[in-house]
Amino acid sequence: LSTLFTPQAFIDGRLSIVGSNKDAIKRAINVQQTGVSFQMNVDNDALSVSLSKRDDHDPLDVMLVAFQDNASTRIPRGENAGRTLDEFNIVRSMRRIDIWNGEARRLDVPISSLPADANRIAVLIQQKDQGQIIGAKQIAIR
Repeated sequence: LSTLFTPQAFIDGRLSIVGSNKDAIKRAINVQQTGVSFQMNVDNDALSVSLSKRDDHDPLDVMLVAFQDNASTRIPRGENAGRTLDEFNIVRSMRRIDIWNGEARRLDVPISSLPADANRIAVLIQQKDQGQIIGAKQIAIR
C-alpha cells in the first residue's frame, strides 16, 4: 500500500480489512482458496500433524500457534476501573515446527510443551519467510 495502515484482519495473507467491516471479512473468508490439505488430531497427550506427499518441493513453513480461546479480566484501576475486559483467540505461543519440502511426513508435538493456558492449536502451512498461508486448521487440545 502507498500509506501506513494497521488492519485488524488479514485474509489469506493478501487482503487487509478494517476489523469493523464484518460483511467484507465474511465475504473474504468464504471465497474458496486453493492450497494444501493436511490432517491433524490430538491423541495420547500429543498433537499429530500428517502431511501428505505433494508434487512440488518448494519449502513451506509449518507453523504451530497455541492460543487461548477466551479470557475475562476485571480492571481494578484507571479509567476503565470496575469493567471487565473480554478477549478472544489470545495467542500464547507461535513457532515453526518444520520446513516441509513436499515429502509425506508426520509431526508430533507434546501438549506439555505448550503454554498451560492455551486450549486450542492452529497449524498454518505458509510459504517461506512469512509468505502466504496456503493451508490452516485448528483443534481443541484441552
